[in-house]
Amino acid sequence: MGSRQVVSSVLDSLRFLPIARELRELDEAQHLGPAQLLPWQQQRLFRLLCHARDTTDFYQHIIPDNLTPSLALAVLSSLPVITRQHISRELPRFVSRRFAARKLVLQHTSGSTGVPLSFYRDRASLIRQKAEVAYFGSWVGYQPGMRYLYVGPNRPRIRGWLRNELSLWSTYPDDSWFVKLADTLQTRRVRILVAHPSILIPFAAYLSQHSASPTSTQGLRGVIAISEPLTDSARLRIVEALHCPVLSRYSTRELGTVASECMEKRFHINVGSCYVEYLNPNDDRPNLNGGPSRAVVTALNSYGMPFIRYDTGDVVTPAPAGCRCGRASPLLLRIDGRVIDAVTTPSGQQLEGFDLCSQFEDTPAVGQFQFCQLREGGYRISLVPGPGYGNPTEAEILERFRRILGKTAAICVERVDRIDPLPSGKTPPIYRER
Repeated sequence: MGSRQVVSSVLDSLRFLPIARELRELDEAQHLGPAQLLPWQQQRLFRLLCHARDTTDFYQHIIPDNLTPSLALAVLSSLPVITRQHISRELPRFVSRRFAARKLVLQHTSGSTGVPLSFYRDRASLIRQKAEVAYFGSWVGYQPGMRYLYVGPNRPRIRGWLRNELSLWSTYPDDSWFVKLADTLQTRRVRILVAHPSILIPFAAYLSQHSASPTSTQGLRGVIAISEPLTDSARLRIVEALHCPVLSRYSTRELGTVASECMEKRFHINVGSCYVEYLNPNDDRPNLNGGPSRAVVTALNSYGMPFIRYDTGDVVTPAPAGCRCGRASPLLLRIDGRVIDAVTTPSGQQLEGFDLCSQFEDTPAVGQFQFCQLREGGYRISLVPGPGYGNPTEAEILERFRRILGKTAAICVERVDRIDPLPSGKTPPIYRER
């Protein structure tokens, strides 16, 4: 056992009691039938709603004092649906007064919805999130202490060392970078690979075309695809190239794991941590026809800053109950999510869309953004200014994008009051004019 794995195992032992409790609850919830799950979630919703009413400015006057567990679902459905814009405008009103500032951790989303978001998490919810990663990771072969590789913007080194986590990233993944990725998998004895499908698909193609290069992935136990939809044909190509199971996970920075695939390739809702509502695409009423719906989620374990009826911005389709894996949790047929167009630089390089979104991660002065690659060449960044926005913010944004796209890139920034949907009805943060 390597030193990192030893340290990781020691830390797991120190955290054994809280993590074990979380793992047991997550597993228990997955096996509750509908008649058992309803009161189980009602009780947790009741506690969360009472807490939000008693400790936050936003909910104190809209959640009734006479709330009971049996009324929790009815009261929940009467509350407003909350968007990223709501939270960005009124962040302090959503934060619980019961937590001292030092007990809360400030986090940020990547901005992949076009609306970057800053929010707070309490330490118990962070422990829960770690338990979710371990629990749902175990469905594809992960065990605590096992070395895994996250393909994405680099994480803090010390945290990665303690967790036995490696990270690797490139804004412009090409053959030379795929050689590095393959070599890392082989020489660093990686057991679990976590990456976007937009990285996994070309990597699988590279492996198929370069069988003579040092691309052994024999030690891989499983692959977790994140953040983007994974088609059946793409999954098949990845499995054939990497020779291990490939499962997809639906998660957000704000909520943690919302749903995860089992070995039957069925998406199970994380009912232990999330209460999911399916609303109409164009209004806040329940979608009763069972078709594509807006996923609106209440995080059952987020108390430092409650996420209640939170609009994820994703479109999902619920599936009939029943899975051969034996778990009884509700299922999703598909997760359409947010499709981010690829962008081409003036030099012809393909640019990862999430890299563009991440440029707004630490810019709270931007209320919403949209990046467009124009038909005639050049790029347009539409911004809805927030508090504190001014010329210095705009200059910093332009500088960031010129570093990515190149100094010769023709980039214009326009300030707008709102960003309207495209004719398709979607409001993608990154798109190309057709």
